[in-house]
Amino acid sequence: MNLRENKLKKLLQSGAVALGTGFASTRDPDTIYNIAAAGADFVFIDLEHGPLNLETAVDLLLHAHAAGITPMIRIPDLQYAYVTRLLDNGANCLLLPHVREPAEIHRLIELARYHPEGRRGWAMGQNGGANFQNVSDMAAGAAWANEHLMLGVNIETKEAVENLDRMLPAGIDFVIVGFADLAQSYGFIGQFNHPAVQEAKAKVRKLCGERGIYIMDVPFTLDAFKPAIDAGARLLLFGSTLGFIRSAVEQAVNRLRDVKK
Repeated sequence: MNLRENKLKKLLQSGAVALGTGFASTRDPDTIYNIAAAGADFVFIDLEHGPLNLETAVDLLLHAHAAGITPMIRIPDLQYAYVTRLLDNGANCLLLPHVREPAEIHRLIELARYHPEGRRGWAMGQNGGANFQNVSDMAAGAAWANEHLMLGVNIETKEAVENLDRMLPAGIDFVIVGFADLAQSYGFIGQFNHPAVQEAKAKVRKLCGERGIYIMDVPFTLDAFKPAIDAGARLLLFGSTLGFIRSAVEQAVNRLRDVKK
C-alpha cells in the first residue's frame, strides 16, 4: 500500500512545534501552495465560520497534500456527513468546535476511527482517503488510517470545562481553548483574561500534559510564540491569509500617508 502519512502528526511525535495559519474565505489554491512554500506545517481550513462548502474544502485539502502541508479542518458541527465525507476524501486532521458533553466526543471518535477504535464506515478505494490506491488488505488499511488520523476538540463552553475529565479520552490528539467563546459562555464576553477563562486554560493544560494530548494555541503576535510554547503549546495557529493581506496593505497605506506629509 502507498497510503498517505500524516506529516503533522509525525512532526509532533518527533518533539517539534508546528506552525499553521488560517484559511477561511478564499478558494484560491495558490494561497495554500504559497503557505506551504513559506514553511508552514499546516493550514487551518475553517468550515465553522467560513463560507466554504464541503466540495470546495475537499479540493483545498487535496491541494494542501499536494503542496506537502497538512490540512487541519474545523468542521461546523458533529454530523456524520462532515466527518466521514471529509475523511473519505483525504482529510486526516479534524477539529470539532463547541463540544459540551462527553457523548459528543465519543461520537466523533466512533465516526472517525475504524475498528477497533471506532465504527467508521469502510471507504478506502481509489479516493482521497486512500491516497487514490486500491486497498485490498482492509485490516492494514484501517490500522493505517487510525494511526495517521488526528482528532481535536475546541474547549469553548462552560459545560466542556465542567466535564473536562471525560471530554479528553483516548482517541483525542489535540485541544484548543476557544477563549472568546469560553468567556462568552461564562458571561464575560470580550474578557479573554478573566480569571475564570485563565483557570479553565490552566485546567486544560494540566490534563493534556497528564494524558499526552497536544495543545494548540493562537498567539496574536510573534512575541507571543515563546510564552505559548513555554506554557505547553505544541501547535501554533498564527494569523490568517486575509489578515496578512490586510495588514500588508494597511502598512503600505500608512507609509504612503507618511510620504505625502
